[in-house]
Amino acid sequence: MQNMRSIYFLRKELSLGFSEASLRGQEEVLQRYIRVLVEKVREDCDGGEKKLNMTELFNFTTFDIAGELVFGSTQKQPPFRCLENGKYHPFIKMLFSSIRAFVVFASFAYLGQSWIVQLLFKLIASKCGGSKDSTTTREMMLKGMIGKNHNGGLLEGLIARKKRVEVDF
Repeated sequence: MQNMRSIYFLRKELSLGFSEASLRGQEEVLQRYIRVLVEKVREDCDGGEKKLNMTELFNFTTFDIAGELVFGSTQKQPPFRCLENGKYHPFIKMLFSSIRAFVVFASFAYLGQSWIVQLLFKLIASKCGGSKDSTTTREMMLKGMIGKNHNGGLLEGLIARKKRVEVDF
């Protein structure tokens, strides 16, 4: 029952980030990144002579947009800057690795080998220092929430709620 209340709470608070007013406010962020993408393609394609990895460029753009909308930006500096730097941010690399690991873990669990999953979790936690990734995520969220230029974005409801009552991130 507590879990259902938590889901309801999160859903209600996150819905503010998808309101019409909030989405209109996010339009400028989308347009800015699309302009940067178009500019980058023009610069890098050598007048159409050079092949570009458009999948990678679209991924960079998507992660930059999502990063700014979720984690916010401080002093107009987005958290990932993948498109600007032409490479994935270490946080994004960690996400890709986590997804691959999840697929492997889910496969073992599906085959009835949950003990292998538990063993791998313990092994990974001991090698990686436990919750380094969750600490990084938490730090990014807090940095975006206290930044002067936070654009509201998708976490707007949770940020407003944190200011009204004690919500632990």
